[in-house]
Amino acid sequence: MRFANDTNRARHFRTAQQALLLISTALSMPIAASAQLPTVAEVVTCPTIRGQGEITVWTQMSGSVMVNHREYGNAVVDITAFASIFDYPGLGLGPWPGAYNLYTGMTLPLNKYVSAAFTVPSSIDMTSLRGEYSIEAAHFSAPVSMSISTMCGDFGQFDAVIANCLLNSASAGQSLSWQGAADAQACVLQPGVTYYLNLINADISQLASTGIAVSTANAACTAAGCFVPLINGPGNWGVADDIFYSPFE
Repeated sequence: MRFANDTNRARHFRTAQQALLLISTALSMPIAASAQLPTVAEVVTCPTIRGQGEITVWTQMSGSVMVNHREYGNAVVDITAFASIFDYPGLGLGPWPGAYNLYTGMTLPLNKYVSAAFTVPSSIDMTSLRGEYSIEAAHFSAPVSMSISTMCGDFGQFDAVIANCLLNSASAGQSLSWQGAADAQACVLQPGVTYYLNLINADISQLASTGIAVSTANAACTAAGCFVPLINGPGNWGVADDIFYSPFE
């Protein structure tokens, strides 16, 4: 004689078998293209730079930052994007090389560095273009090291800095020059390549060999940081005193 609980157990057993069969079948079926999991965009993580003395670590400065464009006023920029730093709001110029001779003054916190991404347009002829990133004398506070690399936050420690695109502890009036024409002695940028303009108030001469940078902050800096007066020029791709000029027009 079968009791009700035996019948229930048999029914539950058959139901469980059916469920397992469905799961097994589903797992063996290929996933349709439309049902594939979305691709996660690659996140660029900039490195931490070790130091000695008062500043023991630097990290990338990020987010919205207020900068000064002198006669064109203040602007809030994305400090990680070259196009935002060197494009006065409303100009609508190409993303790079940006507004010609545009002055951008910024306060760089003592434990931060700037790494601003830009991509050289693949559609332009670079062979005749050249320019500079200059440190203005007025309002200069502390030496600034600069590099152009294919890696974020690379000041020579990752071997990705473009040849001759590194300037250590630049003082007022000095600049990092770039050009498009091939030259073994120059900082040469290539069309279609994404680069990072890196800035830090530190001596980076031993960074590649020891992994240590030394702060260049001095009495001219404040608790908020050191003021960096940067100019996008001179060069031959713009018109003097006309930041509205664009080589892409």
